[in-house]
Parts: sequence; C-alpha cells; structure tokens
Amino acid sequence: MARFARLLFVFTGVAVAVWLLPASIHIVDWPSGGPSRVALFKSLWTLWVALAVAVLAAGVSVGFRRHDRPAPTTDTLLSPFALLWLWAVPFLPWLPDRMPMLLALAGPLRWGVTALAICGSLIAAVRSKDVRWRRMPLPGRHVLFTASLALYLGFGLWSAGEVGPGADEPHYLIITQSLWRDHDLAIENNHARGDYREYFGGELRPDFLQRGLHDVIYSIHAPGLPALLAPAYAVAGYRGAVVLLCFFAALAALAVFDLAELLAGRATAWIAWSAVCLTVPFIPHSWLIFPEIPGALAMAWAVSWLYAPLPARARTWLWRGLAIGILPWLHTKFVILLAAMAGLLFLRLWRQPKAAAMLIAPIAVSVALWLGSFYWMYGVLDPQIPYGDFPKLFVLFANIPRGVLGLLFDQKFGLLVYAPIYLVAITGYWVMLRRTEQRWFALALLATVLTFVASSTRMYMWWGGSSAPARFLVPILPLLAPMVAVGFGELRTPAARGLSVLLLVISLLVSLGGSMFPEHLMLFSPPHGVARIVEALQGGSPLTL
Repeated sequence: MARFARLLFVFTGVAVAVWLLPASIHIVDWPSGGPSRVALFKSLWTLWVALAVAVLAAGVSVGFRRHDRPAPTTDTLLSPFALLWLWAVPFLPWLPDRMPMLLALAGPLRWGVTALAICGSLIAAVRSKDVRWRRMPLPGRHVLFTASLALYLGFGLWSAGEVGPGADEPHYLIITQSLWRDHDLAIENNHARGDYREYFGGELRPDFLQRGLHDVIYSIHAPGLPALLAPAYAVAGYRGAVVLLCFFAALAALAVFDLAELLAGRATAWIAWSAVCLTVPFIPHSWLIFPEIPGALAMAWAVSWLYAPLPARARTWLWRGLAIGILPWLHTKFVILLAAMAGLLFLRLWRQPKAAAMLIAPIAVSVALWLGSFYWMYGVLDPQIPYGDFPKLFVLFANIPRGVLGLLFDQKFGLLVYAPIYLVAITGYWVMLRRTEQRWFALALLATVLTFVASSTRMYMWWGGSSAPARFLVPILPLLAPMVAVGFGELRTPAARGLSVLLLVISLLVSLGGSMFPEHLMLFSPPHGVARIVEALQGGSPLTL
C-alpha cells in the first residue's frame, strides 16, 4: 500500500503538470493588501481524465514486477518526477499571494523543474547496481579537449553569424587589422578607412582617452590579444579570430580537467570541468573577442604548474615563463596575476636556481618591453597613461565593497546568480585547508583570488561595460576550479550530493538557455536595468524586482 501511495503521488504530479501545460497566471492589480491574480486553465474534465490515467498507471506499476529487477529500482527512477508538483504551486489559493515570486514557476522556469526531474532519474539510473555500463571506464583528456572545442566552436560560430561582435570586440579587431595590415598600433587611419565594416555595421569611433606622442591615436585596449589573433584574422577574418579563441578556451578546459583529475580523480574531474567550463562566465567568453580567455588559459597552466610534479628538465620553465609573461600585454590589470603566479612559482623553485632563472628571465624581459611600449607610445613609463585622468576619478578603493557585491550577486552580472555551482568552492577550500599537503596550495590560490578581485573592483564600472556576466572573474576561474573539484570529491551525505547536483544542473541550464538563442542576447543585459534572462524566466512574477 505504501508503494502504491508513493507511485500515485508521482503519477498524479505528472498528470497535473500535463493539465497545466496550456495554463497561465497573471498579476492584474497590486493594491496594498497584496497582488490580485487571474489564472487561465484548460477544462476540468481534462484534469479528471489525466488523474484517472495516473491512478491506473500507479496500479499497473505496483502489479508489474520483473523477477530480475527489484521494485525499488523502478521507484527510484520515477521518484524525481514528483518535482512536477511544483508546477501547481503558482495556482494555489493563498501561498503565491504571500510570496509572488513563486509565480515564476508558471513561466519558462517550469521547464527547468522538468529538466531537474529528468536529470534526477538519469542519475538514479547511473547509480543503479543493475546498470552494467556504469562500470565502463570514463574517457580521458583527448575526448574532453575534442568535446570542449566542438562545443565552443558550435556556439561561437553560431553567435558570430547571428549577432557579430559587440561592445569592445570591434575595438580589439581593429587593432588586429592595424597590426596585420599596417604593422603598427596607430588606429586612426583604420577608422578613417572604415576597416571595421568587414565585421561591424554601425559607426565605430576610435576608443581612446589620451593621444600619444606626435598626436597619434592609440587605443585604450591592450595590444596582446590582437597580436595573438592577427594570423587567424589574416586567414579567416572575424570568424578566424573566434575559432582561435575557442581553441584557447579548449586548452584552458583541458588544463582545468588535468588538475582536477590530479586532485580528485577522473570522475570528479569531469564534474569539475562541466561546473567550470560549461557554465557562465566561461561561457560565453570562450568565443567573445576579449582578453579574458587567453588570460584564463595562462592562469590555468600556472595553477597546474604550482601543484603538479616538477618537470625533470629545467628548460621547460623557459617556455612556461614566456606563457605567463604575456599576461600584462593582454590587460594592464593582469600584471597582478603575473606578479602573484611568478612569485609563487619562484618560491616553489627556490631550491632549483637554474629552473627559477629560466622562469624569471622571460618574465623580466616581457615586463621590461611592456613598460617600454608606453614610453615609446606616450613618452612615459606609466601603464595607466592611456586612460588619462580616468584612474584618478573612477579607480578607487572605496569602490571595492560595491564591486564585490555586484560581481557575486547582481542579477545582470553576478557570478552566483548565473552559476550557483561555485558555492561548492567554499566546501572545497575548507577541505584543502585541512589537508596538510594542500594547505599551502589553497592559501596561495585564495590570496591570488582576493588580490585580483580587490584590484579589479576598484574600478567604478565593475561590470565591464556591455558584456556577459562576471567578465572580470574569468581569468581567475582556474583558481576556483581546484576548490570545486575537491568540494565535489568530498561530498559524503546524500543531502550534500543532491544539493550540489541541483546547483550544477541549474548552472548548466542557465548557460545552455542563455547560449541557445544568441540573437536574444539572454546573457547580455544593459548595465542599467534588469537582467534579460531573469525577465524571460519570470513569467507572471515580479522576479526582476
């Protein structure tokens, strides 16, 4: 009888959800006593038929039992579909009046509930003892790299075709054109010729705040990314640049996976990869023309070198120094990351002076040339000179609390709003602190994260202009990935596992939903206003408010 009651609860929940498919609910007035709602339903006889079918299905399921499969297995596979009862919550007579945000469950968000139910059933199937393919070995890093590249290329080229470059992307592309065609960084003639019309339909003015020597206009955007993209642009234009960035993103995903496997095993590494590299903000920045993904790749490599076994050959550190030495060329604020990683790696190598010298030499040369470029263009050794008086007015320590809150919780740009899976990093960091062999590594990661976040949020415009959520945090995602991996690897209780899977599924659904229709710009909200994706999901609720 108890089993019949459980199955009846599940099947009736599915029946009610089917009946509510065409239903809708709307707030028509909001007096001081609370909102007034109007709901539209299909005829009641449809509900009675659906409920009758549900009762019959429950009875048949109780009576049907295979001899080689115990009944609880079937119950476990079906139980997650009890979540479909959430479809009925917005239509209840009292609760939604007290909590109007529940009306969001009558909008597109209900399909997220359905996706959670399906994922729960699939997870139950994988965990079932009678599923033989559960013991099949998981694929390795080559499959992961190929899957990552295919996914980023698919979404990236789709977005390039539907939307094209926006915000600061055309400015990076025009520097690329200047480097390739004119072999210089002076962009005034490129704007005058209209070179940008190859990929941008509007009018594009030079983006500068301070003229250089001899009254030459140089962009405020750093030349490192355009220098990397120039060969790809020469071959295939804007789409070639997108392809190269997707390749960088796939390499970063591979580095994240390798370190996660080293820390927590292959199965957990796949979960960590999906949590970091398939969610916002790694997506959609994997294909956008911004310096964040190349910066994330350099940091992913550096974090791996900080923990992985030391290579046998000292000369390996020469190219490693070159790889992270490019960071300040990508963006001036990345010099914080370079200083942190160079210092930490040097500390690890202090007993190997030859390897330490191999690491530091290319970094020192890169920094010297980087500072020299400002003297060559502007006549002073000041990396902030291209920005004029902007840093004095808008880059202040007083902005840090506001910027941190925004980067984490803002409905348009907050990391945890779009990827709540990063809450698992808190658990992972605590576990790493308690492990003697990982304590120094954990402290180094946190110190770097805090320093970079504090430096970035000094800027008044912490959201980074017209960009996708948490753009400024993209380069430090590889530092959070080990914490996410260890956090997932240490989940012990069913409640903790269930909550973590729920957070992961929500994060993946947000990422997928925001990328599936690039023309709707779901992940690109106006800086002042409400979030497009929340606006689309809210249904009849005032969720954006």
